[in-house]
Amino acid sequence: MIKNNSFSLALSPLKLTLAISSLTIWLCALALLIYSGPQYVPYTKALLHSDFESAQKKDNRSIQLVLKPWHHVSQGVTWEPGNGFSGSAGIKLEANTQNKPSVEWVLSNPQSFSFLKFCGKMRSEKIIRGEEEWHTARFLVCFTKEGEEQWDIPHVAGGLTGTSDWKEFIKTFPVPAFAEEAHVVIENKGESGAVWCDDILLMPVKLNTRHLLYKNIFFIFSTVIGVVLSLVVIITFRLWKRGGWIPLAIAAVIIIGVVCSNSYLKMLANMFNIESVHLKSFGHFLLFFIFGVVSICQLGTRVPVRTTKSLFPPYSFPVFAGLVLFASLTESLQFFTLDRTPSFFDLLIDTTGLGVGIGLACFVKKQLRK
Repeated sequence: MIKNNSFSLALSPLKLTLAISSLTIWLCALALLIYSGPQYVPYTKALLHSDFESAQKKDNRSIQLVLKPWHHVSQGVTWEPGNGFSGSAGIKLEANTQNKPSVEWVLSNPQSFSFLKFCGKMRSEKIIRGEEEWHTARFLVCFTKEGEEQWDIPHVAGGLTGTSDWKEFIKTFPVPAFAEEAHVVIENKGESGAVWCDDILLMPVKLNTRHLLYKNIFFIFSTVIGVVLSLVVIITFRLWKRGGWIPLAIAAVIIIGVVCSNSYLKMLANMFNIESVHLKSFGHFLLFFIFGVVSICQLGTRVPVRTTKSLFPPYSFPVFAGLVLFASLTESLQFFTLDRTPSFFDLLIDTTGLGVGIGLACFVKKQLRK
């Protein structure tokens, strides 16, 4: 005889309606925040705009003329007409064991601006990483304090290893209060290989005030919803008992992962010699797959279900809806990180991982019941 369970998640029209309504409202709010306008908007002309075409127009192939606005041009930097983006002119930085080429442009008094937006295009050929994980071809925007470059704050705008086609890198840097200068650096610190660069742009930008207002409202809304949902789930299912800490621990790992800086993710990706975007996609799928499996197993010990022909027990559908809502909440947290933004693609990967995990757990549980 199966005892009646006071916190059964039996699928009822009311619970299904509430789950779908909450998810719909949350996704609409997330879409409004994302599409309320760009987070940063320009308010003056570009500070640096280098397409490396000036020498070609003047029929003068002097590298000094091409890189006239740049400082500290080292050996190994050459100008190549026809090898830039879309067949235009560009610069090439070729590294070897004796030479690590770089070019640098310096902006004085960056405190005049709140944010600096960098854009640049790069392609690589046979770049082999050096002794350190950062010994690659990179775009940098670093700030100085008392004449020293500060490497402990975000400074990498993009980088490549191996052989890659043209990629565009765009990143916005907040200007720290202590900044005396801002250095835009193109470097090839690889053991060997060459990198081509083109269309370098640096411009000051400011926050879109409407977006900032929506962001603050959304932060308050997400905090309240997150705390309330957490308390309801913990109290309802008594997650402090009988292994309930396991799904809570996985939820905590997911939250830590989504607010983690891109710099740390790139360091981790370099350890496994994979692209950071692939690492993030795999992490999203794996963590939510495990979350789905553990949630079904945990609830299965508390909500006994008679053997039926259906693969999915009644509580699996609201569990899926609730975990998708949690995935949306975690994506929204990235609005409040320094260098990450929410992505509907990541949310789709999260949902896929949950679906596969819940489906597999339900299938295994049904086989065990038989």
